[in-house]
Amino acid sequence: MFRRVYLDNAATTPVDPRVLESLLPYLREKFGNASSIHFYGQESRSAVDRARHQVADLIGSRPNEIVFTSGGTESNNLAIKGLFEANRRHGCHIVTTAVEHPAVGSVCERLANDGAKLTVVPVGAGGCADLETVRAAIRDDTVLVTVMLVNNEIGAVQPIKEIGAIIQDLRAGGHKLWLHTDAVQAAGKIPVSVEDLGCDLLSLSGHKVYGPKGIGALYVKRGVRIAPQNIGGHQERERRGGTENVAFAAALGAACEIASAEMGENAKRIARLRDRFEAEILEAVPDIVINGLEGPRSPYISNISFKGIEERGF
Repeated sequence: MFRRVYLDNAATTPVDPRVLESLLPYLREKFGNASSIHFYGQESRSAVDRARHQVADLIGSRPNEIVFTSGGTESNNLAIKGLFEANRRHGCHIVTTAVEHPAVGSVCERLANDGAKLTVVPVGAGGCADLETVRAAIRDDTVLVTVMLVNNEIGAVQPIKEIGAIIQDLRAGGHKLWLHTDAVQAAGKIPVSVEDLGCDLLSLSGHKVYGPKGIGALYVKRGVRIAPQNIGGHQERERRGGTENVAFAAALGAACEIASAEMGENAKRIARLRDRFEAEILEAVPDIVINGLEGPRSPYISNISFKGIEERGF
C-alpha cells in the first residue's frame, strides 16, 4: 500500500469547488448564446462581462483589453502570430529566448520558416535572459519581443519589467515594436501588473489557477493591433471569432477573483513548503543541484538535478 502525492500543479491544477459552482448554472439553466439579444443571451453576456472584469482586475488591465481564448497555447498563438501579421509593415524580426514554452518557441519557429527573422537569446545559469543581450538582439526591423514571465521548468522569473523599459525607450525614439509575455505560470500565483511590466500582450490560462482546462485569456493593450486567427464571427471585439464559452469564462473569472484574494497567503505557504521540501531532499541526497537558485524564482516550482542519473524517455 502506498499514498500517491500529486506534485504536478505546474502542469494542471484541480478545479476549485467554488470555481465549479460558478460554471454549473451556465451548463444548465443559463444556456443562452452571449451574442443573442434576447433575455437568455443577455444573461450569458452579463456573465462574460463580469468574468472579463475579474480577469482584468487580476492583472491590472481594463476589461475591454481582455480576450477570452481556449487556453494559454491559443493566447500565445494569437499574440505572436496576430501581432506579427498585423504589424508586418513595421518589421519582420522577432526576439525570444531559448527557454520559452513550445507554445511560444514553436510559433516563432513556424513564423521563421515562413519568412520572419528570428533571434533566440540564451539565458544564464539561473535561467534568466541578460538585459544587455536582449537589448543587443533588438534591431531596426524588430517588431516583437516575446519572453515568458515565469519559466515552467525551473520557475525562473524573467526581468520583464526591465525589458519593457528597454522597449519603451526605443518606442519613444520612434521604433515600432511590442512586448509579449507568457504569464501562464505567473498570473494568479505572483503579483502581475501589466502597467508595471510594460507589456503590450500577456497570456494566461485557467487550468493553472484552479480553473477548468479549455479556457484562457490574452491581454491586448488598448491601441495594439492584432490579426484575428479565428475567423467567422465578430466576438471579442473582432479579435477572436466564435461563440463565447460562457460557462468556462465565468469559471476563469471566478478563479481569478479567488486568486486575487488569496494569492499573498498562498505564495508564503507554498514558499515555506518548497524550501522545506528542497532542504529535506538535500539532507537525504547531498549530491544534487537545485536549479534556478542563481536568480529570482517562483515559489511554486522546484527543479532538482540528481547527479549520476541519466535522463531517459518515457
